[in-house]
Amino acid sequence: MAGSSWMSATSGPIATHVELTEWINAKSTEAKQIVNQQIQKDTGKALPPKVLDESFSRLQATYDPIRNSLLTSAQQAYDAGFLGRERPDLSGLYDLALLNEVLLEKKAKPIQ
Repeated sequence: MAGSSWMSATSGPIATHVELTEWINAKSTEAKQIVNQQIQKDTGKALPPKVLDESFSRLQATYDPIRNSLLTSAQQAYDAGFLGRERPDLSGLYDLALLNEVLLEKKAKPIQ
């Protein structure tokens, strides 16, 4: 795929991810039920409501790739000697153009 056809094919899944993330945050009770149903299907046993509630209280679904978190982890890995002698160039690691295009279409704040 070249040019805009690639962007069009890629922005669809990104838009779906943004919509699902917003739905999870807006309807956490329903999201918990769906997650627990899948856990029961996969493992044969659902989580107790208290465990599920506590688990969901510790997370927030997001479409933000949280750039600073990865950069901090990379710095810690470099400082510990896991990334070689030269600091890796991570400046091109994130391309938020498609995500921000989707967010602008939804009149949401772009990710920096």
